[in-house]
Amino acid sequence: MSVNYFTYNGRSSLEFGLLILAWTVRFPTPERKIEWVEVPGRDGSLTIDEGAYRDVEKTISCKMQIEYPKTIDEQAKELSEWLHGQVGWGPLWFSSDPDYLYQAICYASYEVEKELAVLGAVELPFTMRPYKYNLEGETARTVTHGDVLFNPEGREAKPMIKIPAGGVRDFKLVINNGVTSRIYTLAGLPNKAVTMDCEREEIYTDSENLSLKMTSYRGQYPTLSPGKNTITFGNSSDTVEIIPKWRAFV
Repeated sequence: MSVNYFTYNGRSSLEFGLLILAWTVRFPTPERKIEWVEVPGRDGSLTIDEGAYRDVEKTISCKMQIEYPKTIDEQAKELSEWLHGQVGWGPLWFSSDPDYLYQAICYASYEVEKELAVLGAVELPFTMRPYKYNLEGETARTVTHGDVLFNPEGREAKPMIKIPAGGVRDFKLVINNGVTSRIYTLAGLPNKAVTMDCEREEIYTDSENLSLKMTSYRGQYPTLSPGKNTITFGNSSDTVEIIPKWRAFV
């Protein structure tokens, strides 16, 4: 029988005797956030597209091998402490999809069913973000004026950009994807390291929120388009650290 396993919040399902049947690892596609509006006297509906996607609900079917001398109740308690012990989103990784990392949370109830003296079954409910992240895009890289970052995925990436301290100054970032050049300007940065979290749409130092200092087209945060992205700066001597966070739909 072909089996797989997963890790969640830094621990492996194998520690708890959990194995996933290979053919159960399937994911529904994320649903786009669209509001449907009915207009009296008009055929069909109008749609308001929010330009975003909903989280995905996924149940993972597992077999649980009971590790003697533990009982199934003892092992189920340890499982619950692992999955429900941390509130909030955590990293989820599957051995069947080793190149990607998911963001997930397990908060709903579940039951461990005893099948044999040394074997149980459980359906684990996870809620997942609509994107999974290419592990190659989770590594920070130093970027200088004119460097090219290649996005291997089919979706825009929302990177983490870290600007080193360099005196009180203005900072200009330009990203050219071969079709358009998008300009992002930060005015009057303090002499501190600054982080731009483009996914959360936050700009900050260790003690200050700087989000209002950015000007860009429609107030949008930097993204990395599929394919080539040429990075330049207003000052060609500037250097930043970028975690690209390449991503694909789950």
